Amino acid sequence: MEEMRKRYVNASVLLSGVTCLAMIVNHLANEASMYESVLPGWSFMCGLCTPLLCVWVGILLRRRFPNPRWWVQTLILLIVLFLLYRYRHFLNYWYWWKSNLYLYLAMIGTGYLVPTRMLVETGRRKGWEYLVLLLMSVFCYTAVSVVNHRLHYMSVMPELQEMEQLMERLANDTTPLLVILTAYFAVMLSFSKIGQHLGESYYFRGFVVVPALFTFLALLGNLIPSYWRWDLFLLPILVNPITVYLVVVLGNLKRRKKMKEEDRKPLKDVLMLR
Repeated sequence: MEEMRKRYVNASVLLSGVTCLAMIVNHLANEASMYESVLPGWSFMCGLCTPLLCVWVGILLRRRFPNPRWWVQTLILLIVLFLLYRYRHFLNYWYWWKSNLYLYLAMIGTGYLVPTRMLVETGRRKGWEYLVLLLMSVFCYTAVSVVNHRLHYMSVMPELQEMEQLMERLANDTTPLLVILTAYFAVMLSFSKIGQHLGESYYFRGFVVVPALFTFLALLGNLIPSYWRWDLFLLPILVNPITVYLVVVLGNLKRRKKMKEEDRKPLKDVLMLR
């Protein structure tokens, strides 16, 4: 039990830390460029960041509620499929970003459906294959997103409109599937031996805590002036690593208070999630 808890902590550090780091790099690249990003395609790739955090939160929820009944899992699966359909349906609307909420909720459900035994089995593998496949799936997602963006905002000649509609439909169908595929490889890598080695490194933890804190403060600052778009900012704040950390620590402190004095962990271990 204690060993598995450490695996979850290490995997969380890697998955959430790298995701927040990618968002910070995207922010700095946009600040450094006037018109075109100095890192072409990076902003499109960062469309994966919040969905990955949502999958991570779903996995943590499965850790908290590990044995759902079969009908609960079936219901969640049906809801996930419905949400993915809604996300795909609105991708080519002018206000396409409003469909992101469907994707975020669907990815939380997807993460919850990941069985614990799969994560245990992954811990026995080195993980190099997951790293390679993750990079490949990230590239494919980015390429499809760039193409879909061009199709949506660039006009084509009238005689090619049918071809444009076909490509848009195929890109819309492919995008949510690539998000799920990328999330799968990211989770598998996080629980593999390579991911665990990185996640337990104190140097790596110290390195990624800054991006996590920065993204939390940035999202918090955007929430108040953008209250009319709460669905785009509230959920990303809730799945931010700092928010999740605070929730976990508060829960541990509450349980610690109910324990006998001799059974309580040191406060430092509670705050460090040891």
